[in-house]
Amino acid sequence: MKVTRTIQEIINFANLSFNYCEKNKDETKLSRSLFLMAKQCETAIKEYHLAVEDFRLEHCMVDEKTRKILKTTADKYEFTVAGTRNFNAAIAKLDKQPIELHTRILPENDAFLDSLSIQEKYAFSGLVITSITEEEEIE
Repeated sequence: MKVTRTIQEIINFANLSFNYCEKNKDETKLSRSLFLMAKQCETAIKEYHLAVEDFRLEHCMVDEKTRKILKTTADKYEFTVAGTRNFNAAIAKLDKQPIELHTRILPENDAFLDSLSIQEKYAFSGLVITSITEEEEIE
């Protein structure tokens, strides 16, 4: 099954799944699903970073004569005020763009659910565990 997530949700999932696997070294169904999802997330994160770099190049300052990109002494791109606004707007739009992922939902009857933190449950929800709602979590 396919679902969509924003880049921030994907980064949060990737970080929490990495931390979970670091704490729980045993090879389990959950750790295997997290690993497979993390590979998809890694691809999405790389594509995001490439898009951000493209936007930097598109909106940074360029010397009119030589067409070289202007950089600061710290080797950062230079931007005009308008270029900065356009760059920020492009990134804001990119951040909201949905990214499609293939889920790795595990059976609900597994005992590992009780060992997950609330943050992990929400991050993993709909990707490797069935979707949870706030009402379910309050119970």
